[in-house]
Amino acid sequence: MLDEHPTNPIVSLTSSTAIRSGLTRPAPPGDPLAMGTKSRETIYGASVRAATERAKEARKQADRLACEAWI
Repeated sequence: MLDEHPTNPIVSLTSSTAIRSGLTRPAPPGDPLAMGTKSRETIYGASVRAATERAKEARKQADRLACEAWI
C-alpha cells in the first residue's frame, strides 16, 4: 500500500494552506476586524471605571442628604 502523504515532519504552511486547514491567519497591523474585547476595554475601561466610582459617590451623597432631610 502506498502512503499518500509524505512522512516528512517539516511541512511548509502557506496562507492558502492555513485557510483550508481551519487555522487562523494573523491579522495584518491596523486591521479593524482584528480588534477584540480587550482593545475596547483598553480604550473605554478607565472612563467606565471612573464613571462607576462617581456614581457610587453620588449615591452616598444622596443618601446623606436624604437622611438630613428626614431629621
